[in-house]
Amino acid sequence: MTLFLLLRFLHLVAYFFIASQAGYYLLCFYQVLKKLPPEKFVEIRKLTDPLIEGPLKFFYVSGLLLSLILIFLSPSVESSGASLSLIIAGLLLIIDLVLAMKFNVPINKTINKLQGDEIRNASALQGQWLQFIYIRIIIAVVGFIVLIGGLLAP
Repeated sequence: MTLFLLLRFLHLVAYFFIASQAGYYLLCFYQVLKKLPPEKFVEIRKLTDPLIEGPLKFFYVSGLLLSLILIFLSPSVESSGASLSLIIAGLLLIIDLVLAMKFNVPINKTINKLQGDEIRNASALQGQWLQFIYIRIIIAVVGFIVLIGGLLAP
């Protein structure tokens, strides 16, 4: 039981860091990025990507691995409601990762290669990136809420 609680805690921490970034975007930063001209958007993305990529990979991989471990351990330790919350939160994390790898990461790579006039004409890329990040924001926040709700399940 003690190992399970430690894993549960670490899982919550990993998911918290994913959801906290999403929460920040949801509260204000999404709207800021939406209002920026393409040149400024590209500049911010180029500065942000190298700094956030490593920590996000760590938390996503940790969160996914811990989700899988806890899903398998949980039926013997927790209520069915708590187990179900782990499954739902884990699936939402997988969906978030698939969307990131299929859409946001390739767009980020394209953005990071832009130069000169390409940057001024990047509004379509900006719109695509924002569209997928908004979907991922909702998924991450809902996943974290479901995970917290599972802790309260009888």
